[in-house]
Amino acid sequence: MTLNGVTKSVALPAEIGSGLTGQVPCGDVNAEYSGNIVVTCSVGAVTGYATTGCVRRCSTSMQVEAELGGRTAMVSPTETLASGATEYGRPCSEEHEGFDGT
Repeated sequence: MTLNGVTKSVALPAEIGSGLTGQVPCGDVNAEYSGNIVVTCSVGAVTGYATTGCVRRCSTSMQVEAELGGRTAMVSPTETLASGATEYGRPCSEEHEGFDGT
């Protein structure tokens, strides 16, 4: 299977019957992604797969511009986040010494 340029052979977590679908975690193919790849089986063989359920995680190397108190800084998550997740508890003072709180 290939996901965003990374190709890897993966095993289905469970046997699927002919004409049915199964799922493989996207992260099993490309660690930058979460969600599931849908695998289609026909007459005992995998006949296709869809990666539309895969979404890219936000890694610690990614940055976003943030403004606080008129100062702009590039900030990154402290750990890899699933798509749609939010990191809480970051001290404002990390970006601007004049601010308290998170």
